[in-house]
Formats: sequence, C-alpha cells, structure tokens
Amino acid sequence: MRTLIIVPSDALRTQIAEKFVTLGILPSIGAVTGEFLCPTVLVLKHGLETSDPADELTRRANVIVTTAHALNSCSPQAREALAAACERLFVDEAHHMAARTWRSVAEMFRKR
Repeated sequence: MRTLIIVPSDALRTQIAEKFVTLGILPSIGAVTGEFLCPTVLVLKHGLETSDPADELTRRANVIVTTAHALNSCSPQAREALAAACERLFVDEAHHMAARTWRSVAEMFRKR
C-alpha cells in the first residue's frame, strides 16, 4: 500500500522522509529485527507537469513525502495521478487544512 504524507515545511519533509528510510527508533528498541526491507521513499520537492512522471515515480515508491505547496505546483492531472496511486493519506500539522492550499490538496482525495 502506498502512502502520501503531506507536511507544512521543507525541513519537516526531510525529517519525516529520513525516519521512514531508517525506520526511526524502531530498530533500536527491537521492534524491527532480522531481514526487513525499509520502504522506498520519494521526496517530492517540485510540481509535476503531467501525469506520466507521477505514474513513473509512484510505481517505484512506497511512501511519498511532500508539502502542500509542492502538490499545488503540480498540474491537476499529476495531482490526480498521485492521489489515485496512494491508498493512504497522512497530513502532518492538520490544523493547516483551513488554508486554501491545504484545502485544495484534501479535495483531490475526497474525489476518489
């Protein structure tokens, strides 16, 4: 299952992506042992102009971490392709959902 995580800042996007790549503290507390594959993480920093790169990128990623600003920089077709490829949506700092850019991102998931 593919997961899209939306965060409010570049710094938080980097931090969250690193936690997924390394599994954070899970290995050090023994929650993950033995042979285990870490997720493939895509950090989306810029808007995509068409759905083709969105389809290509999402095929290779388990987790996509981005900002609302980067998603809003995508064409409507690219946003739709990203939303269609992701089964789960996590919004960090959800209190930002009242902002126009965040509302437009949430709307793309409601349409599915």
